[in-house]
Amino acid sequence: MCARRIRSVVATMLGLGVLGTAAALAASESQRPTAADRVLGTWHLNIAKSKFNPGPPPESQTRTYELYRDGIRTTVRTVYAGGNTAFVQFVSDYSGDQVPISGSPDADMIALKSVGANTAEATLFHAARAIGTVQRVISADGQTMTITVELNNVQGVRVVNVQVFEKQP
Repeated sequence: MCARRIRSVVATMLGLGVLGTAAALAASESQRPTAADRVLGTWHLNIAKSKFNPGPPPESQTRTYELYRDGIRTTVRTVYAGGNTAFVQFVSDYSGDQVPISGSPDADMIALKSVGANTAEATLFHAARAIGTVQRVISADGQTMTITVELNNVQGVRVVNVQVFEKQP
């Protein structure tokens, strides 16, 4: 079960002196999520277009991204074969700072940063050790999101998943 749950899952600037601090604050402000962030909304997993290694895929997964304080709250609801469910949640901005993840048996922290208008990258951690990476890419039309997860879970199993999501109206 733990190996399956991580599939749903989904990386500090220091300023020197007044100019360095101002530059760090400006960079931090530019990384803050806004209402224009293309990830905001509800996304459903298209299992037929996704690849899960190792399998099997979940029965369904819904990801919801919403503005929350100075970041984005990510909520991932997954239903597995047999009706088992997982509820993973975290709040992050694009600063690259580590933030806690709740509900994941494998990752306890995530560090997220933006690498372009449509792409974000993250590092997953367990017990202060990096265990894998995640890349999230939103299509040019804003209707498809692809999340690629590569990690070694706490059981030592190599997980490489390519999940394709469709935005819901």
